[in-house]
Amino acid sequence: QESISYLRSEQLQQRLVNVLNACSNALSEINERQAALALAQEALEVASGVGNPVSYACAQYILAEHYIAFGEYAKAEELLLESQTALKRFTPMGALVDCEMYLSDLYQTWDSAHSPLLAHKYATNARTSAALIANQHYLSASLRCLAGAENLVGQPEKGLVLTTEALAKLKHQDQLWDLRETYYVYAQSLKALGRSNEALAGFQEALKAAVRLGELYKVRLIELEIDHLNDDLESARTRMHWFEEHGLMNGVNIARRYFPELANNIARTSKIIQTKLEVFGAMLFVTDTLSLPVRGQKRRELLALLLEARIAGRRELSRLELLDILYPNTDEVQAGALLNNVVYQLRDIGGSSVIVTTENGYALGEITTDAEIFLETGDTRLWRGAYLEGLNLARSNETTLETLHLALQTHAEKLLETNPTEAARVGRLLCEADSYNLEALRLTVNALRAAKNHKTLSRVYNQSREQFLEIGEVLPERWQDFLETPIGITA
Repeated sequence: QESISYLRSEQLQQRLVNVLNACSNALSEINERQAALALAQEALEVASGVGNPVSYACAQYILAEHYIAFGEYAKAEELLLESQTALKRFTPMGALVDCEMYLSDLYQTWDSAHSPLLAHKYATNARTSAALIANQHYLSASLRCLAGAENLVGQPEKGLVLTTEALAKLKHQDQLWDLRETYYVYAQSLKALGRSNEALAGFQEALKAAVRLGELYKVRLIELEIDHLNDDLESARTRMHWFEEHGLMNGVNIARRYFPELANNIARTSKIIQTKLEVFGAMLFVTDTLSLPVRGQKRRELLALLLEARIAGRRELSRLELLDILYPNTDEVQAGALLNNVVYQLRDIGGSSVIVTTENGYALGEITTDAEIFLETGDTRLWRGAYLEGLNLARSNETTLETLHLALQTHAEKLLETNPTEAARVGRLLCEADSYNLEALRLTVNALRAAKNHKTLSRVYNQSREQFLEIGEVLPERWQDFLETPIGITA
């Protein structure tokens, strides 16, 4: 505190940023999370005036880590994506690995439909960045991060292999932080594999390290994992109350996810939902008996915004946020009346429960969507056309779109051997969405070759070559040579 006061008075801004962040981390370790958050927020504010983009990006991801603990996932996501964008402009460094691991950690804890794929994407990115800087600490940390992501995408056997390898390297060391984190992910792998006794032993090892470190937040998270293994509702209730008392909503969210009985304030319904919203291709309301096109720009925009909020794990969008997006240049009173009318019209068309009124705004109600079904099942046949076809949606970020396209690419590649015609159809959808996506082009060419559709293959590839030439990129003249060229290298 004396150092901070001195640096403030002397206006030594860069040193002040460093000390603020160091003190913030120290306060977190002794469970002074609110004070730690305040210092991290000040560090970011000071860093914004220093003129050092790397320092500012580091302050962003340090603050984001606090927001994750407080359950402010959207705020953390915004900071981390901005930080990663800035750090990628420089030669790979440890800060980039940290940022990408924080991004993966965010999606590993944020319970939303798009989280598993994004968690794996950024863990893979972190592993690649760590390999480029060849630092053993970051190689080990990124390995552990990737193991957690493998667990989340349904590959716990891979997670177990990775964490077993990491533990072997730590066996004769007393690096408590590394031991705590590695045993934690190791135990999660075993838990996902149904090896409960071994998982319990792993969590207990993680707990020992966390207790020695004195980090109560981590101690409570590990204890909650043990409660889940033991199916101990009352013990979990105690943990949840502790998280609530300290404002650490991430822990509360995990407790409610593990024990739905604790989520009394979250409405759950067993009613069979018969209305579906289709957003792949022309937007439709679909029931057992008919399909109704959703007409009107604002109606489609509102449904799309509420869908993306639900996919991102948000329970609602506030009226103020919707008014800013849908009617940015309209008087507030008039805009409010227009929004009310759109909601009324959609309920009239799709049913009264299609959109529900929440405490601060609106949310999608008792309705399924092809987008969410696709993220759960990977069925590419659901894609009748482009996502939100013909709709130029105003967004704060492109996370949902990126997630859907990443999942579509992943599932299409699995079809190359069994259904190349479908893989080619999907590949062309991806190419239409992004004309300069080399991975989508490679998928399409491979699929058309596997389907022995060489005439279409040549036409599609030549069209793509022309499009790349427009931006000064030269692809090989023959598609055969293109397939042998690594991504990122042009002729």
